[in-house]
Amino acid sequence: MKVLLIKPWAMVPTYFPPLGLAYIGAVLEKAGHSVKILDLTIEGMAPNKFRPYLLEHKPDVVGITCMVTEFNEASKTSSICKEVAPRVPVIVGGPLPSALPRSFLAQPSIDIVVRGEAEATITELLRRLESGTSLADVPGVGYKDNGEMRVNPAGPPILDMDTIPFPARHLLPMERYFSSFENWFGRGYGIKGTNMFSSRGCPYSCIYCDKNVFGAKWRGRSAGNIMAEIEILVREYGVNGILFSDDMFDLYPARVYQICDEIKSRGLDIVWGINSRVNHADEEMYRRMKESGCQCVAFGIESGNQNTLDFMRKKITLQQITEAIDIANRAGLKTVGYFMIGMLGENRDTIKQTVKFARGLGLDSGGFSRVVPYPGTTLYRLVEEQGFIRSADTAAVREETGAGVSLTPDFTPAQLDRIVEKAYWQFFWSRPSRKLPGLVCSFISALFPIAYALSLRKMNLFIHLNRLREALRLPLP
Repeated sequence: MKVLLIKPWAMVPTYFPPLGLAYIGAVLEKAGHSVKILDLTIEGMAPNKFRPYLLEHKPDVVGITCMVTEFNEASKTSSICKEVAPRVPVIVGGPLPSALPRSFLAQPSIDIVVRGEAEATITELLRRLESGTSLADVPGVGYKDNGEMRVNPAGPPILDMDTIPFPARHLLPMERYFSSFENWFGRGYGIKGTNMFSSRGCPYSCIYCDKNVFGAKWRGRSAGNIMAEIEILVREYGVNGILFSDDMFDLYPARVYQICDEIKSRGLDIVWGINSRVNHADEEMYRRMKESGCQCVAFGIESGNQNTLDFMRKKITLQQITEAIDIANRAGLKTVGYFMIGMLGENRDTIKQTVKFARGLGLDSGGFSRVVPYPGTTLYRLVEEQGFIRSADTAAVREETGAGVSLTPDFTPAQLDRIVEKAYWQFFWSRPSRKLPGLVCSFISALFPIAYALSLRKMNLFIHLNRLREALRLPLP
């Protein structure tokens, strides 16, 4: 069959290729299908502009991935596909359809939902579609049967990660995705970077985390399998920088040591970075990582208030956070911290504590975001029970704003957005460094209310200021 896999349009392009679609593409090509991947954002095709592409390529089936913020764009994309080719089946998958299969099946333009890891399902699904046989026993599939929605039980997770073929990156315009990852690796490395996964799943139970696709069971690839993919990236694409996008790269130190040893023994001249947890910080492990090219470790810190961390079920302490950053610094690694603003139960004081805590940690870089309750998470259930959102309200995850949902009575959604933007400002511009003295920092910080008021698109302000910092060759404060 001729299969078209689509990444919906997004206002802000990403330097991460849609590896989920590339994995599906690899599985389908192995099964003998003809596959194309279309990233509407990278190709500059807003949803109403890719009709000619559909008419030209005439797919037999369309698959659309949908992240938690992409409900509107995925719906628009499916509608246009049905307008152009009414008889072509439209399949959606990804985190949001996995959490809300019936909400997607309620869309007239969507025929089938695939929940969980689609690599385990998609080949059999297409075989059934091609032969016209029933989907009743295909695990994890939702479909319509004479107008009635049916959702099959989810299948088991893929346990042997080495059985999954490498992503079909040859189906993507990879040159458009490469990044220098400056906030991770710093300036001057000449990085041609991309991302990859060495594992799936996370055994922790943070209430805000979406596990609708990869689940809670951690499953890792072997070091040899990981190296084989890295060697392809180096040899065929000239990559010399890799971000591991795993939720939990370093769950087992012995596996980390194997990866480090393989990188060194194969003479791979790459830099790399990982996501970690502060309670995994280990100086010996970090030193071994540094020796094999690791430059940066990113922590999901989330809050500077212990009660908020406990409510989130983070299972970490403020002391562990501080110690982890110190350990990483001693090992010579750059550190990135991510923080959430506006968690259920937070107030003005706890939010101030988080911003102050972030500024004092000695991180090299960081990020702030407003809390959004994603369907399928414990947080979503809690806010649903407390009346913040309606049951199965897909609008509650609309396009980065949470559809105007504020989970704290102290602030409106707009006020929380402003706090997030001010936190960015203070984090990057109000901390003295060798090249940015305290007096200058104080002056720039004082400009925030004026610059904010004059800026029509708030985040553009920070983008322009960061470009100014780069032009002046100033380090991140």
